[in-house]
Amino acid sequence: MTDALNMQGFAISNQVIDSIVTDAVEKIEGVAFVMGHNVSSQLFSFFKPKDAEPTESVTSEIVDGAIEVTVPVAVFYGYDFPSLAEKIREATVAALKTQISIDVARVNVRIDQLISPRN
Repeated sequence: MTDALNMQGFAISNQVIDSIVTDAVEKIEGVAFVMGHNVSSQLFSFFKPKDAEPTESVTSEIVDGAIEVTVPVAVFYGYDFPSLAEKIREATVAALKTQISIDVARVNVRIDQLISPRN
């Protein structure tokens, strides 16, 4: 994976793809945050050793002219996971098509954290 995606005569950094997807996904009811984008984990990462693994955020790559995206999320307890995953896929596809006009081959949704009422 590279730091930028080359497509249709221009390049877009993975950070920009991450921002586009995060903005769309975090508007969905039931999604707490996209991994790598909550304040407490950012503060924690400031204090952890430099060689510690970073919290993974949105990843993407171009495959056969279309983009494949993996979206790791934290979700709130009590929401139907398959329904949330479908909403995340739809929001991701719409945002990427609107912003960069690229075909989306696949959106992989990975639920990495469950936020329960006690958290």
